[in-house]
Amino acid sequence: MLVNQILDNYTFLSHHFAQKISMIWVIIINIGYITKKFIVLSNIFLFTKY
Repeated sequence: MLVNQILDNYTFLSHHFAQKISMIWVIIINIGYITKKFIVLSNIFLFTKY
């Protein structure tokens, strides 16, 4: 019984942890995408300015 409880807690925690990591990854990828777009847009703006 106790072993089952520990295993349940472990699977719950690992699943929770995996969700957190994937969320962080999504945020990192989004930030990278936004900064890339921003750099491209600023380059276009500078290029058209001169």
